[in-house]
Amino acid sequence: PLEIIKRVFFKEWNYYSEHPQKTQIFYEFILIDTDSIRICPKSDPSYRELITHTSVFIQKIITIAEWGHPPHHYKQFSSSFDIPIYNYFDYVQAWHNTFLFQNIEDKHSWFFCFDKTVNSKQIIPYWFMDWWTFYGPNQDILPPSVEEALDTLASNIEDIPFWPIMASFFIHCKL
Repeated sequence: PLEIIKRVFFKEWNYYSEHPQKTQIFYEFILIDTDSIRICPKSDPSYRELITHTSVFIQKIITIAEWGHPPHHYKQFSSSFDIPIYNYFDYVQAWHNTFLFQNIEDKHSWFFCFDKTVNSKQIIPYWFMDWWTFYGPNQDILPPSVEEALDTLASNIEDIPFWPIMASFFIHCKL
């Protein structure tokens, strides 16, 4: 599979893009520029250039209503960048393409959690729930104490269609 990826995608890319300047860094910058995430990359102590894992603190998820403009209208980055503008569609795509980064050894891990500043009552767009369902945690990896707390919440909360209970739990508990 790695050899196929190397033949199909641009060098050092892990996804297809019709726009060669819309790199993983472009998408990452969108999420940082909008204050949607804060990231903390960690390097291997014996090889500082090797980023082994990155912590991502989700601070907010912007809805189309919060965007403030029609989704195809562009916003300027707050700092200089190769492509100085992005729109809401780029923002949504950023949630998918930012986290496809791999280090030079193809062994990079992401740790996601909701920041303590996230508004637990904010409206979460359905596209984010799709993202969460695909990339979010698997209940099988939760420690027993967290799984027990999740089960308690699940038995005491009304089921919302298309809204994973684990997403509510992680947002509410800032995990």
